[in-house]
Amino acid sequence: MKKHYIFLLSVFTLFIGSSCTHEVLTPINNAPPTPNDSIPDLPPIESDCDSDSIYYTNTIAPLLGSSCGSSTVYCHNAPTDENEQIDLSSWWSIMNGDEDELVIPGDPFNSKMIEEIYDQNMPPDTSIYSISNEQFYSLMTWIEQGALDNYCNDGCDTINVTFQADILPIITDNCFSCHSGSTPSAGLMLTNYSNISDAAVNGNLIDAINWQGNVAPMPYEGIQLIECDINLIQIWVDNGALDN
Repeated sequence: MKKHYIFLLSVFTLFIGSSCTHEVLTPINNAPPTPNDSIPDLPPIESDCDSDSIYYTNTIAPLLGSSCGSSTVYCHNAPTDENEQIDLSSWWSIMNGDEDELVIPGDPFNSKMIEEIYDQNMPPDTSIYSISNEQFYSLMTWIEQGALDNYCNDGCDTINVTFQADILPIITDNCFSCHSGSTPSAGLMLTNYSNISDAAVNGNLIDAINWQGNVAPMPYEGIQLIECDINLIQIWVDNGALDN
């Protein structure tokens, strides 16, 4: 089955819309910036995630929340006449909505969610959000594996922090929808090592995720990254922001 995915993705590229636009904001409550708290030497937490599995809570919920439906992305955050009663804000609403074939567990090729993304209908051309090929593959794999409401503890190993295993997934899940495409928000691309490391080294990325300094708090109008993700990014920067 994975060979079919590879073939499908090799002939399919998403070119979806422009991206978010927002202005540089002053610090929350106009409070003066404060120095970063020192990052504690946290013991590594052993992960119980299966590297071959896609988990709803870990991967699919952030993906859909940043591109389709959440408290800050309003297209499919609740069933309405405008969105054909499709609510993508939770696993329950996805699996129990009015659209019976929206997600067919075990059958991604006949699931309407996949068809709409593949046909470039969703997100629409007018949307400020987008879905990458990698995210599309994750959706297909999750559905093929049964579209479960599952979760794993992916740990917080602050000892062995790498760009590929730790930093890139955080940025992809939380920043890609705005900072990609032909017109990325604030002119800032965050799609590969080069542009991510540039933003990290100049301090803007650290200030944005810590909600301090003279940059907009990130994710924009969303909830702050969890402490583990912030620590991992800070440690990666402190270690030289290597392409590892």
